[in-house]
Amino acid sequence: MMKKLLWFIIAFIFISIAYFFLVYLAGWALSLADFRLYNSEADQQRNFNIVMSGWLLLSIAGAAWLSRRKS
Repeated sequence: MMKKLLWFIIAFIFISIAYFFLVYLAGWALSLADFRLYNSEADQQRNFNIVMSGWLLLSIAGAAWLSRRKS
C-alpha cells in the first residue's frame, strides 16, 4: 500500500512539473507569435480554469495509471 502511494505521489509531481513546462512554453510561443489568448478578465479566468482542470485531471489520471502499473 505504501509503495502504491509513493509511486502515486512521485508520478503526480513529475506530471505536474511536465504540464507546467508544457503550458509555459505554449504561452511563451503564443506570446512570441503575438497571439492574444483573451480579451477580457472573464476570458482570462475561463482559460485559467481550463488549464487548472486539465492539470488536475491529467496529473491524477497519470499518477493513478503509473502507480497501478508499477506495483
